[in-house]
Amino acid sequence: MWGVLFRRLLAHATGAALLVLVAAACSTAAEPGGGHVMATEELKTRIDAGEDFLLIDVRTAFERKRGYIPGSTHMPLDELRARTASLPKDKDIVVYCYSGSRSAQAVKYLMKNGFTRVWDYSASWRGWTAKGYPTKRDE
Repeated sequence: MWGVLFRRLLAHATGAALLVLVAAACSTAAEPGGGHVMATEELKTRIDAGEDFLLIDVRTAFERKRGYIPGSTHMPLDELRARTASLPKDKDIVVYCYSGSRSAQAVKYLMKNGFTRVWDYSASWRGWTAKGYPTKRDE
């Protein structure tokens, strides 16, 4: 009796686990913050094509002075809440930081506040510079 119950439980658990894996694989919102994830090459392609989107740098002012992705808007993470009302909800927003942690936090916050077209460039500044892509530095 216990053997039959165990086999049924195992079969059910295996099926449920498979369903969860399939659902996770099909999800476009793979980022823990809830937004979409953008790869380095995709961001570079969109910038080169002149696509209309908002690229937000959530790093500190000190980090920004060391360089940034051209065309990005500086909005440190600690200022994001105060400036959320000024952000467009009808345009893609791509967020980056130095390593991906703060951008994930920013994406999560924006998603919770009704923004649906939010992308986390999780490779962030380190990924961009590792590829040797153009950067800008204010003098």
